[in-house]
Amino acid sequence: MLNKLRELSVATFVAIMLIGTVAVPAGITGCTYLSEKFGVKQPETFEEQVALAQSGISAAQDKLKQKILNASISKNDASNVKEQLDNLVEGTGVAIELRAAGDVGGSQAKLDSAKGVLAVVRNYLGV
Repeated sequence: MLNKLRELSVATFVAIMLIGTVAVPAGITGCTYLSEKFGVKQPETFEEQVALAQSGISAAQDKLKQKILNASISKNDASNVKEQLDNLVEGTGVAIELRAAGDVGGSQAKLDSAKGVLAVVRNYLGV
């Protein structure tokens, strides 16, 4: 029984990640259009992008805690999401370190990767 739950949880997470590879770019394109149309300021500098990512990670962590307390997420899924959020914290830290070391391209690529995963996780959690 436990193995079946693990397989289901992993399969669910993989499905979410695959959907994210299609839905996230479409969502980003839509958000960019709406923000330009209605004048919502987008983060421009690297530091603004990091701040937005960090606040998104914090919101996702809060939502995960809420779901755990409400028992609306399985232990396995919660563990997987927590691991992804921990990876995101580490990834944004690496991006900051790369930027401080002068690797502008590498830092932006790392941050962009983290932002993509964050969008998928936030979508999964309903943030």
